[in-house]
Amino acid sequence: MDKLEIHHKLSNGQFYCGDQSDESRKQFYFDDFKICPKCQSKEIIEENYQAGIRLSRSYDAYGTDVFKCNNCQWYTSFHYDEGGDSEYYYEPRWKKGWIEEKKIYEENKKKEVEEQNNK
Repeated sequence: MDKLEIHHKLSNGQFYCGDQSDESRKQFYFDDFKICPKCQSKEIIEENYQAGIRLSRSYDAYGTDVFKCNNCQWYTSFHYDEGGDSEYYYEPRWKKGWIEEKKIYEENKKKEVEEQNNK
């Protein structure tokens, strides 16, 4: 059963916490923040920490989202920016090709599902 809880809080700025390894965060991002990379559970809680709002840019908020697995207690964080030029979530590491890699990952996953359905 999929489970997603979202809690909103205020913070004094953007921050990082929890597992920041590229391997697990990348897999979590590829799975649309819905599957724990440690135990494969779909019981994810999202805590939104709003750091601020840009009054000059249509009241776009920015901050940090912390994702926690209810099953194994694994957690990580991602910065977000509602007024960003590209992705809602952004990370300096993504400039190294994470977005393009995710597109390939999603295409391969779609092909796998189609192949299984054709059997």
